Amino acid sequence: MNPIEEKKQDKKTKFDKKLSFTMGEEIEFDSEPEEIDEEPEEEINESFRDFFFSTVKRAFTDEYTRCLNYEDAITVLSEAYILMYQQIDSLHHAPSAQWWVRKNRDTAYNSCVRRKKLSNIYESEEGESFPEISDDDVYELWKRIKKVGSINTFVLMPKPMGSLKTIDSVKHYIRSISPQRAITIVTVLGISVFVALLGAVFYAKVLPLFVDKDAASYLEEKEIYLEPEFFEQFDMTTVDVDIDQDLMNEIMDDAAVRAEEKIAEDEREAELLAESQAQASEPESTTSVNLKDYEFFSRDPKDNVTTTTTTTVKFIAQEVEGEGSRNTAANAPEYTGDQWLDKEVKNVVTLLLKDSMSDSEKLGALYEYICKYGSYGTCDREFENYIQRAKYFFKYRTGTSQEYAAAYYALCSAVGYKCKIVNGYFVVEKGSKTYYYEHSWCKITLNGIEYYFDPEADSNQNGSKVDKHFFFVTRDNSRWKLFTQTHKWAEE
Repeated sequence: MNPIEEKKQDKKTKFDKKLSFTMGEEIEFDSEPEEIDEEPEEEINESFRDFFFSTVKRAFTDEYTRCLNYEDAITVLSEAYILMYQQIDSLHHAPSAQWWVRKNRDTAYNSCVRRKKLSNIYESEEGESFPEISDDDVYELWKRIKKVGSINTFVLMPKPMGSLKTIDSVKHYIRSISPQRAITIVTVLGISVFVALLGAVFYAKVLPLFVDKDAASYLEEKEIYLEPEFFEQFDMTTVDVDIDQDLMNEIMDDAAVRAEEKIAEDEREAELLAESQAQASEPESTTSVNLKDYEFFSRDPKDNVTTTTTTTVKFIAQEVEGEGSRNTAANAPEYTGDQWLDKEVKNVVTLLLKDSMSDSEKLGALYEYICKYGSYGTCDREFENYIQRAKYFFKYRTGTSQEYAAAYYALCSAVGYKCKIVNGYFVVEKGSKTYYYEHSWCKITLNGIEYYFDPEADSNQNGSKVDKHFFFVTRDNSRWKLFTQTHKWAEE
């Protein structure tokens, strides 16, 4: 064979070897590594820390078979993983991660032997099983490697046999940048950041001056009327509760009479108190009730916010602990502590409910009573807790969703149900505008399952009609889809 043909044959041989290496076939090495299991490997896409914990136990078992003692195996592994971190880019050229780990362990072992860091004083007896490294020792080894090797644990591992073209091209481009071009790049980046900040300031401060302020406004509570067509898009069943309407009307009439008597009594007490304070030369500081604080305003139907089929209605809410949100023990009645309010609550519960009723029947009767007893209205009084809101509702037969929820909470607690009041926002999206209205409803837990009740949303302005769209709602019934679309918590 002439020299030219020999040269061609050498090139062909090198090409065949390179091809077989790329295709993952068997490769010849000067020093053959130990055979390893040909198990299919998952694609490497983890940090160096994760790579350590996923490979160290197998590496320890293999190393113990060579060192024949625990201390030397740990020493070699410590050197090997530091070496792997220092030469992490070489994993790109390795046929597999196992092969790469084995190669670095061999290098670390030879280095430890040369430096006489291994004792090799124990010999394995025939048939002896090799121990596994404990989880505690794994973490101690990791701490040792981090400390000695100054390792950035979140560096991502390259993929075996991966391509370096992209990385190399980026490195080459960075090295080839001239000082003048570097200055240009930095200047452009600086200008871009400045423009972005300027745009953010314009969006947050200047743009709102030219946009309708009602496009996204947080407002005080307002009754929301939903057209019947809004509910037609939901495939759901409602809960029908068989209630003696005549009995309920009689109970409500009696309660209305007592409420009027209470109002008249409070007026007389307020007048007597005002006269005594006027006559006293040094009036003592007392707490009085100003009847003007109880003035309320009924909303005219024309002011209702009506929705169309294109209107999206949502709730953004957050359950709050404290007054009006405590849990009660099942079947253990709990009252408010207000003498007049507790008397009204006991009267409703005693006359309206029967022991033979189921939970849904009891809660449904109380729900319908609250919806029919009052009508939507606002007042200019500040309430300190749910007790004041519930008393206001029973006394004046009006209130916002917060008073509705407080009244329903008081009735349910008196029966023994575990109840919470949820405060949030009623969000109405109408066209490009978004309105956030304060709103409240209740959550009751039965046998570990949470049920939701929104009496104000299911009653109309004068209390003449009661719906059951937001009554006894849980994940397991058909009303949950409607509820999740219209009720959202703030943390969601």
